[in-house]
Amino acid sequence: MIAEVSFPNALTTLHEKAIYLHEARQYQVERFDYEGRKAYVRRVDSDYFTDAIDYTQVKELEEFESSGIAGVKAAHGEVRLNRQVVGFKKVKFTPWKNVGAGNLSMPEQEMHTTAFWLHFPEAFLLDSRT
Repeated sequence: MIAEVSFPNALTTLHEKAIYLHEARQYQVERFDYEGRKAYVRRVDSDYFTDAIDYTQVKELEEFESSGIAGVKAAHGEVRLNRQVVGFKKVKFTPWKNVGAGNLSMPEQEMHTTAFWLHFPEAFLLDSRT
């Protein structure tokens, strides 16, 4: 065993074809066993690393409390977070440029948690664009 990674983080760092960095060493993920929650890797020497591309959606489920100041609403409540890793890009170490990409088909993850959020008035958002 090389290391342990939390499962939600593993989906963005240990997908198949990923270059995983651990203690300044590079490992390529040869196989990712989603059900068994294991990644099978081999040590490599690469001039790039991988960066996952994911889509995340947050949906407000219940607002516990809120307050407003100067048109800005601050709220606290329960949310549902959906996240899916759909691909990755290969980023060269120097000069930090994209040198490739790939598609992934990872299952969507769902999590319920509490959160804090701010609602800004439309006028505030329009003023910030100029």
